Amino acid sequence: MDKKTCECVELKWESWIKEYDSDQPDFIPSLWFSTECVSCGAKTFTPHCDLDESTIPKNILERGLKGLKRFGEDK
Repeated sequence: MDKKTCECVELKWESWIKEYDSDQPDFIPSLWFSTECVSCGAKTFTPHCDLDESTIPKNILERGLKGLKRFGEDK
């Protein structure tokens, strides 16, 4: 069977609030972003602090930052 190769050019972005980590009891809620390749379905989850904001679609970044702010206000 031939291996499919994909350059993952077209990505779908989403923002997430990670509020708990069982390995880190003192974990502070943080903003994460996921990408999913439209062609091959490969997914990645990356913390906001590890990304260059200029690579994140503006509407996704704004939605994530607003969500994190609301999350902080609710707690």
